[in-house]
Amino acid sequence: MLGAALHRRQFLVTMASLIPGLAAAAGERELVDMPYFRVTPENQGYLSARRLCTKPVVLWTYSPPGSGRAESPSPHCPIVYEGVVYACDNSGIVHALRARDGAVVWRRDHGHGQLFTAPTVIGARLYFTCKQRIVAMARSDGSLLWEHGVVSGAIESAPVPSATLVFAGGADGRVHAIDVETGKPSWEHDVLADKPPPPSAEFDEKHALNGGSERARLRTACTDAATLYQPIFDQSRVVAIDCATGKRRWSFQAGGWIYGEPTVTDNQVFVGSQDKMFYCLDKRTGAVVWKFATGSRIEAGCAVRNNSVFFGSCDKRFYCVGTNTGKLVWSYETEGVIYSSPLVSDDAVYFGSFDGYLYALDIATGALVWRIAPFEDSEVDSTPCTDGARLFFTTRPRGRSQGVSALVAVGDSDLKE
Repeated sequence: MLGAALHRRQFLVTMASLIPGLAAAAGERELVDMPYFRVTPENQGYLSARRLCTKPVVLWTYSPPGSGRAESPSPHCPIVYEGVVYACDNSGIVHALRARDGAVVWRRDHGHGQLFTAPTVIGARLYFTCKQRIVAMARSDGSLLWEHGVVSGAIESAPVPSATLVFAGGADGRVHAIDVETGKPSWEHDVLADKPPPPSAEFDEKHALNGGSERARLRTACTDAATLYQPIFDQSRVVAIDCATGKRRWSFQAGGWIYGEPTVTDNQVFVGSQDKMFYCLDKRTGAVVWKFATGSRIEAGCAVRNNSVFFGSCDKRFYCVGTNTGKLVWSYETEGVIYSSPLVSDDAVYFGSFDGYLYALDIATGALVWRIAPFEDSEVDSTPCTDGARLFFTTRPRGRSQGVSALVAVGDSDLKE
């Protein structure tokens, strides 16, 4: 236990040096860095800051070239670091944009096909996953540094950083741990060897795999530096893996497929499922501590602040639940299903909905603070990120409508250039 505690402390110190803006609360217009799309690799979604925006306006929008249609290219899950917003799109291009005005810093197509997840930054390197491999590029200009091949690719698993390794789950049915500097593999973990039967006929893996070439659908994980918590969509489960050795600690199977990323705290792991349940698990054993029923499937991750956990559901409601009790604190009804993981500050929680709005709710009561819809006939489909002054998120057309695929920056009007 002492070794794990020291490992965790060393990890947090290292990550704090890479994410200097997270070390202190954001003051008036004080900027912060979010090199990982859920703020930290633990996926807690919490940023120590005052309300990030009071009267929102659209500051700028960016649509990738050729994006004036429902198919592609469409940007996904942005991150922001040192005044630059990074996002991948599903035509295979990585975009770097200036945070204050959306001007293109660089744009690179490495020829690796579809990019569906958020990139991540560790120091001077930017990492992303794609249809063939895990890739590292120079953050300064997008030049290629190294790439690690993955059979069938890793397009559904965003890279999860630690001090020395980056983790990603592949469609080959393996979790890959890669050295952040060299790109050499440290270990692989097979999730097919003990694949459980489907929890029910409704959630059979044959339906989950869509008859494709994937052997498994590994989604984005989270880590506390000692353990990686890896969700596997088609197996309806989360496996806990030792970060140093790649050995299994425990496995938990829900009653339905797991699409959203889990979150880990000091003692708990939180994850939602398509069985309409939100689960709190014991971090050490994977045992269910409590579960909370919603009206529909849960397709996104959560955020944790103090003794509350925040998440959305496809029943069009957003929930605040006590972390220790599993009891409802408040809920808020939107007009669309929710695929956006939330971002929470000291006094507000932010998330998007398929009704086209980005929402800000009061953290204590769930009352609406504001909402903004950048475009008509469009859905907000990504987790918002922030530099402490602006909120960044992506939109896409609703169905095959005339909506807009774009990266959007929202903030107070005095920030508009």
